[in-house]
Amino acid sequence: MKYVIIGNSAASVGAVEGIRKVDSQGTITVISEEPYQAYSRPLISYYLAGKVREEDMYYRDPDFYEANRVKLLPGKKVSRIDSLQKSVKLEEGQDIEYDRLLLAAGSRPFLPPVKGIEKQNYHFFNSLNDVKEIQKKVEANQAAQPLIVGAGLVGMKAAEALSLLGLPVTVVELGSHILGSILSEVPARIVQRKMEEHGIRFILGKSVKEIAWGGDLQGVVMSDGQGVLTDLIIVAAGVRSRLELVEELPVSRNRGVKVNHYMQTDLENIYAAGDVAEGWDSLMEENRVIPIWPGAYRQGHTAGMNMAGLKIKDTGGFALNSIAFFGFSIITAGVFEAREGNEEIMTREEPENFLQLIFRDNRLLGFIKLGEVDRAGIFTWLIKEGIDCTPFKERLLNPDFCLLDLPAALRKERMRGGETVESLGCA
Repeated sequence: MKYVIIGNSAASVGAVEGIRKVDSQGTITVISEEPYQAYSRPLISYYLAGKVREEDMYYRDPDFYEANRVKLLPGKKVSRIDSLQKSVKLEEGQDIEYDRLLLAAGSRPFLPPVKGIEKQNYHFFNSLNDVKEIQKKVEANQAAQPLIVGAGLVGMKAAEALSLLGLPVTVVELGSHILGSILSEVPARIVQRKMEEHGIRFILGKSVKEIAWGGDLQGVVMSDGQGVLTDLIIVAAGVRSRLELVEELPVSRNRGVKVNHYMQTDLENIYAAGDVAEGWDSLMEENRVIPIWPGAYRQGHTAGMNMAGLKIKDTGGFALNSIAFFGFSIITAGVFEAREGNEEIMTREEPENFLQLIFRDNRLLGFIKLGEVDRAGIFTWLIKEGIDCTPFKERLLNPDFCLLDLPAALRKERMRGGETVESLGCA
């Protein structure tokens, strides 16, 4: 069996390990546009800030490809997929045949329609190459006034890294608050204040309309006419699934490539996983892109086993984020804002801690936890299992809530997962 994987990140690694669980003899070829072995993209901001070395970012040991008998083609770009001939064509002209193909090319950064930006030296913040280019500019003292377009997860990690390097950072965000994809307004303001304590300036509710002139110091014109000077523009305005390779293929797609529970596309020998795929959201009960690292690995692993001949359903997942800025921790999961009007929201707010829970029919749909994030695993488990929280719902806001607050039957079920009372902070 000939396996070909386009992409070399979490979904790709999961697929390799899934294939090798079933098939120890088939050939595996991984095609990667980047010249590196698989690395952890969430660590690129720490690399820029000097907190980790490049070798610390590897997602697997350096001998991963050799140990799994994988032929890695680094620095290669796919130009076309021929589903009739079952081959992948590289830009340099080489054809690679496959029996099973996995699309795991992830996403690409979105460039907003800003007048004059195509003529400027802007940067994205989505890859190791991106941060290496930014690092060169900072180290050459060519960057003193960074401006970041977008206050999502990527933009905020870029802001943190540049602030740790001692630079005064300005963040522009069209939305009313930062981190709009994972936080509602009140907790977002708490995080914003934490960032402002480290000198980061925010311009909210406005967009960059035009980059007025070039050179080392660039004039950015805002949507309200305000001018902002900057010598380093970082665009962090979101990402889009990389669908260019499937435009000529007879596969369904929306925001991502549509797959079934086996991670198959409409073509039975082509699979998709990770940010390029619309996998099953077990909470929303629909297929959609869920751009989280563990989910990409899980989808890839499921796809790999199925590519090798099994029939394993992907269990699905839901949005789950764990992140910190300047040591201030954030964990969110599931739904974080009322959507249908019949949700119940419970909140506990303290100077350094915040907890918001969202219920529907007494079942936990999602939570936001800031500051002290111990025991978040219990909340995630309650969401995943769809448990009726009626007997203990009011106690969930208690700062000391732990496993012992659950009914005995639920405690027993939870403990089967290998948890201990001590590990859940109950002792």
